[in-house]
Amino acid sequence: MSTLVVLALIAAVMLVLYWAWWRWRIARYEAERRAEIAQAARARRLAELRINHLAQSALEQMIEAAQCDRFNPPPSR
Repeated sequence: MSTLVVLALIAAVMLVLYWAWWRWRIARYEAERRAEIAQAARARRLAELRINHLAQSALEQMIEAAQCDRFNPPPSR
């Protein structure tokens, strides 16, 4: 009977260790996935900022060109 109790305790400990290992694997996978999502969000935000900057620069150049044309009209023919 004592042997069966020891075997049952060993089996219970092995089961708990396996469960803990499995939960750790799942938590690690979820953490990696969240990190990938955060990195993708940062990359997307950076791309949006670059696009906005380029659009703002283009708009400023167009305004500057329009002001130059208004103050320095092309010669009439």
